[in-house]
Amino acid sequence: MNEQQRLYLIQARSDRAVLQLLDSHSLPACHQLLYLQMLTEKLAKAYFWRNPGVKVLGHAAFVRFIRSIATNRRIAEGIGFRDLVSFGEWIADISDLAYELERLAPALAADGPNTEYPWPRASPTKAPAEYPFAISMRLKSRNGFTLLKMLDVILENFEDWF
Repeated sequence: MNEQQRLYLIQARSDRAVLQLLDSHSLPACHQLLYLQMLTEKLAKAYFWRNPGVKVLGHAAFVRFIRSIATNRRIAEGIGFRDLVSFGEWIADISDLAYELERLAPALAADGPNTEYPWPRASPTKAPAEYPFAISMRLKSRNGFTLLKMLDVILENFEDWF
């Protein structure tokens, strides 16, 4: 693991720790979603920093990461899949969830819902703290639970796997 990977991994783990703290409090969903979005972006960047040229990778990193690990047997087995076919199918199923997480970043949300700032920018009418993010419910589904488990397993084993 190179130094850039280590730095992004440390920050992703820190974001996960904050997310766990937030989960134990009754706060607006935007706060948990903000840290989840940042965690997934930094984890993806830690993975992609193994190759040169990653400097151009913006906020849209998590979907690419999900697709890149679709044939990784260690991850598949680590979260309970017995074969790569079913793991690949699950990756396809959660790609839209990963895309939604990416789009929570203000830079990608355009004038739509994001976890940090009121929107639309020119004349705000919505605040993240009051907004019922639909993705919050989707994260409580079986796929959402497995996605969160996968993040924990990867964070725990990153140095050995990548």
